[in-house]
Amino acid sequence: MKHININIDELDFSKPISHYSDIFGLSDNAMRNRFKKLGIYNKFIYTQGHISKIKSKVLQDDYNKNPKKCIHCNQIIDFKRKKNNYCSIRCSSTYTQKEGGHCKWNEEDKVKIKEKLINFYKLNKKPSNLKIENCKECGVSFSLKKKTQICCSRKCFEDWNKKTGYLKGKSGGIREGAGRSKSGWYKGIYCNSSYELAWVIYSIDNNINFIRNTKSFEYINTKGKISKYYPDFYLTNSKTYVEIKGYKEKEFENKQKYFTEKILVVDKNEIKPIINYVESKYGKNFIELYEGNPHKSKMNNCLICRKPAKNQYCSRVCSGIGVRKIKDSIDKN
Repeated sequence: MKHININIDELDFSKPISHYSDIFGLSDNAMRNRFKKLGIYNKFIYTQGHISKIKSKVLQDDYNKNPKKCIHCNQIIDFKRKKNNYCSIRCSSTYTQKEGGHCKWNEEDKVKIKEKLINFYKLNKKPSNLKIENCKECGVSFSLKKKTQICCSRKCFEDWNKKTGYLKGKSGGIREGAGRSKSGWYKGIYCNSSYELAWVIYSIDNNINFIRNTKSFEYINTKGKISKYYPDFYLTNSKTYVEIKGYKEKEFENKQKYFTEKILVVDKNEIKPIINYVESKYGKNFIELYEGNPHKSKMNNCLICRKPAKNQYCSRVCSGIGVRKIKDSIDKN
């Protein structure tokens, strides 16, 4: 072990350990062990946390000894804003505009500058591509933000809708593609989810007579407003409405509270045996039974490797091989 003499009184604890390892010709670990034996290792600033935080703390302490002051109000500027000449935007604007500002503008000059700026923006203003229409309710002209916009504001639209009944028959009920469920058509019946599709397949296979419900029932929603509720299906023989419900939310409790007709609610537990029946007969990917395959299930076989595919090929590799074969056959002919 190399013998060195360390005078504790001459050490600068603001320096890193590597500084002294260079002086004494030792590695950082060896120098660190020597300081630990002497019991002075924890006195070094750079052993008390992350280097960047320690450096900022040292700089902040130096700054607090002689802090910068605001030109306007003479208050001390915070260390984080030490590059600024003012403590706030208010002081900056007040000082720069004091007595006409740096350029000493008088009232006549300010009026001239204002007129020049107005003329400049008028000349250089980009033409708007928005169409101008007249509001159906108040008659005020406005620029269309959407192609379907009819009135200038929501209030005008609500007043106009009450008078004309524009949205009557256009709100509520079945909306194709609404939500995130796998929806589509099966034998002329629209299904809004895979649960509904399984129930429809099961009902058709077991000769259960039903139709898709289009009748609405009013109820008071969680916000205290009147809304419309549309059950999913209607059993014609037993005159019972059917609601396929995977998850019962608070809104559905309000619907049931104000619903006076006979209804059968099929929840996630009751739908399980129906799904098991459909999967055993038609396979797990029974959403392939939707007309037109809207969810692009892998119903085809790849022309190259014969694996399940959405289109003619299962991957780009097989697609490239197939295109090359077609080109070669064309060149031979």
